[in-house]
Amino acid sequence: MAVASKKTISILKYDSKESTFKFIQEVVLSDEVKSLNWSREKLCVGLKKEYSLIDLQKLPIGHQKVMDYVNRVQQNTFGLSLPNETVLSVNKIGVFIDSSGSKCRYITWSEVPNMVAYLNPFLIAVLSAGLEVRILHDQLTSETLVQNIPLKDEIIAMSQQNFIDFDNPQNIDRGMGVGSTSRDKIDRDDEIDPSNRCFLASKDAIYVIVMKQFDYQAGELLHNQQFERTLQICEAVENSIYKLESWRIEAIHTEYGFYLVTNGDFGKAMVHFSKGNVDPRMIISLFPDLIPRSIVYRDSFFLPYTPEEKQKIELFLADTEQRKTGLQALVQYLLNIRKDLDKYFIETVDTSLLKALVLTNDPRTEEFISQPNHCNISESLSFILCDDQNFRELVLFCKTKDLHAKEQQLLKLLEEKEFLLSILKKNGLSLEYAPICYRNDRKIVLEAFKQNEKALKYASQELKGDKILKLHTSIVHVVDFVYLEEEGLYNLLSKTIDSNIIGFNDDESDNASELPPSECSLEFVQTCIVIWILKLIGENYLQVEANITETIDYFLFCMNLETLLKDRIQKITKRSKLVETINDISNEFSFHAYSEHEYSSIIYLLYKTNGKDIKSILSEYRNTTGTTHRVLTAAIIFRENSSFKRYHLLSTLGYGAEGVVFKAFDLELKETFAIKIKFESEYDLDHTKKRIEFLKQDIEGKIKCFDCGIIEFGHLKTKHLYTIMEMGDESLRKIIGKNNINQKTMEKSHLIEILEIFSKILYSVQTIHNHNIAHRDLDPNNIVKVNDTFKIIDFDQSRVVELGKSITINVGKYSYMAPEVSDNTYEEENRQDLTYDSKLIQNREVSTSCDIFSMGCIFLELLTNCPLRLDKGFINGTDLSLFNEKHRYFTYDGLYFHSAVVTLEGELKLHHAIKLWIDNHINNQFGVNEIITRCLISMIQRNAKKRLDCFTYKLIIDSVINYLKGEITDLSMAIENEMKELREVRPLLNYSEMIQENFNLQKDVDMLRKENEKLKLELEELRRENKKLH
Repeated sequence: MAVASKKTISILKYDSKESTFKFIQEVVLSDEVKSLNWSREKLCVGLKKEYSLIDLQKLPIGHQKVMDYVNRVQQNTFGLSLPNETVLSVNKIGVFIDSSGSKCRYITWSEVPNMVAYLNPFLIAVLSAGLEVRILHDQLTSETLVQNIPLKDEIIAMSQQNFIDFDNPQNIDRGMGVGSTSRDKIDRDDEIDPSNRCFLASKDAIYVIVMKQFDYQAGELLHNQQFERTLQICEAVENSIYKLESWRIEAIHTEYGFYLVTNGDFGKAMVHFSKGNVDPRMIISLFPDLIPRSIVYRDSFFLPYTPEEKQKIELFLADTEQRKTGLQALVQYLLNIRKDLDKYFIETVDTSLLKALVLTNDPRTEEFISQPNHCNISESLSFILCDDQNFRELVLFCKTKDLHAKEQQLLKLLEEKEFLLSILKKNGLSLEYAPICYRNDRKIVLEAFKQNEKALKYASQELKGDKILKLHTSIVHVVDFVYLEEEGLYNLLSKTIDSNIIGFNDDESDNASELPPSECSLEFVQTCIVIWILKLIGENYLQVEANITETIDYFLFCMNLETLLKDRIQKITKRSKLVETINDISNEFSFHAYSEHEYSSIIYLLYKTNGKDIKSILSEYRNTTGTTHRVLTAAIIFRENSSFKRYHLLSTLGYGAEGVVFKAFDLELKETFAIKIKFESEYDLDHTKKRIEFLKQDIEGKIKCFDCGIIEFGHLKTKHLYTIMEMGDESLRKIIGKNNINQKTMEKSHLIEILEIFSKILYSVQTIHNHNIAHRDLDPNNIVKVNDTFKIIDFDQSRVVELGKSITINVGKYSYMAPEVSDNTYEEENRQDLTYDSKLIQNREVSTSCDIFSMGCIFLELLTNCPLRLDKGFINGTDLSLFNEKHRYFTYDGLYFHSAVVTLEGELKLHHAIKLWIDNHINNQFGVNEIITRCLISMIQRNAKKRLDCFTYKLIIDSVINYLKGEITDLSMAIENEMKELREVRPLLNYSEMIQENFNLQKDVDMLRKENEKLKLELEELRRENKKLH
């Protein structure tokens, strides 16, 4: 026994032999004792400023402080012993401690209680206006308010014993070991458990508090839809005499589940349905389309809903996301209960479960199908077959159910490449069933990998070691910072990203569970940003064929990244700011402007980061040489001018001897432009000024120029011409490359498409010629598609044609160059051991006709995609019978057209080859071969004055298009005037006749030779006879 008096506690022990208490020890404390109660074998003492525990088992007895309240205004202090813990109260707060003094939980009363009693499982606090009842349970919060009981009288004492001291009611047992010998016993109701009642005393009355039977209390709570509180109390009284029967508790769970469904909380509802042992068919009927047709009483399930509630549920399920959430909850519910179901339910549950798994694209679908199940075969097959996305599941289902014929039929479909690709776009894991030839096809494997990275395990052994596939695998595993806790980001990056790609050192001795340092190094942050930017660019291009080489675009990308990191990261970053820093800086980079083409080059940076400092890798562009160095220097010239900070140079569109064209993104306008920069400094500024004025002219067929001027660079102030132009969709060179024309004749629709392209190009060139301008450097790279038109670019070699004046020549490209735009400077390049080189025309009076020659070359390439060089064997050949329609007249090592046409024979041979080549590619039955051929040879001829203008050719081509489309029936009448001009071109059939005549002459020569031999023999015979006569 412990007795407190002011600052002293006396410890006494009962001696049963002498029937008396004997003094053991006295404990002196620093403050007056305010409360005293037992906490198991220890004594809990409430002082003025703290609570302490006294362990009576240890000698000498000392005390341990468990809680202080120095800064609190003390209003009331007491303790109350519970079975396994003690609640210590200071003002409105009650703190629960265990026997060791550790705090477990706390409770907050609505006001400062005068006293507290414990009636398992309730705490009852006496407040000024009445009683406050709260429930206690290990799984529940002690804040749960169960009941308020108002009282008119002021309560001055509380007891859980069967007696009250009327002489001194304040001395009723308050847990301090104080008792009384004067007692007046109160009769006990036999139906009331003595341990579950409490007595209260006021000045005028005594009250008894008795816990009601819980079924009554539960009914009131359920009526007010207080399901959570009802179930909490059910759990709290589970081991008491007040517990409810199991069927009642199941009914509460069921009712609560249906209530949650009306509020759209399917996940929580399914948990309560499981606890309520509800008929699973009733739950499945919430989703009518899942109920198998095999259920006899399909529409007879009663759902406890009003029409309004049913309509509310239907609205929930009409929403795609809500329905998916509901189906996912149903899947989990059915997976949990199916193992305990009998055969009466199992087919219904498994069939419905399969449907729900497939509809939600649940990753557990494959596992469910692969294992023994009781799905209805007919209904399951018909449901899975309704969507190609379920192809893999369909094959697995057939395997599991031993439907071998159906399985083989499905696998046969995968032999069609297009069908396989469509399946892989929906489920990459279907690659498992693809033929081996396709599992060894990188593009197909990448398509599967893009949909599901796990598909890589089904690739061929050869491809599993493929560098490109490894690269894409690493990108997929780059950590998505958005979903990471900041504390885990550092370790996740350094531990999960492939160290062979990213460059992190994965030291096995490191403790991965250790917290990262509070600050991140510059190198680490830079690496994170680079990898994150690459991921942002590449997440749409996982199937791209990566260039595992250092291209100019790769170095340009490194240059851009280096500038970004240099400008934005100048000091170490706090770990708490790492995610924010990475996102902020990455978003400043125009990653969304990069295309698949650019990504295929810059992706190489991931390989270069292997074990190296990212800063040194990004700066390697400074060590480049040759053309790469010139292009990157041009980028630096443009970028370092403060006026052009708004432009982000993405890639190179093209470059040559004089300059480079960049694809650039305008950060302000959010548009893409083409920017051309000259390599060499401008020295003739008057000439450059005229050039700028010309480039700024708004000509319909010319690419639009938004800005053009001079950039000064470096301490020498070198002056470089720049031009900012509209961005084309693609060049004509790219279009020709995509045509993939071969020896087979093309379809009429394809021919019409090519002629329409050429007609648009003729129109654009004519608009330039209308301004008396000759481009002089036309080729497919200088013609770009802009929306539905074609425009001409690169006017560096263009000139205003002035009648009667010579101009400087030495421009153009050999394959498209007209003979009059030739010069002695080309002779060394064109010296091909042929007699034609000495006869190159030296005509200095160049007009727009030189562009027509180039247009003819472009037209022939559009139609046939052939090399624009005439075969040497053919042009040097003397026996023309050796060359037929199957001969390859155009070769990569042949004679350029401008050289071939300088002689009559060379021109005739070129025209003959063009005719045969057109007949090889265009079906003669279309009825347009002769006109197209004459257009070509009238363009590609030596005499510039006999070439027609773009306007005339456009009229002819447009008429051919209309004829092919069936809009006109007589092509010759539509272009009668134009045909007269075309017929003036040296007739093609003459050369064909020359070949035939040559063949006939050869025959005649052979015949004459034979006759000559015969005559020789006859003459010899006559000589012999004559000799005999003499």
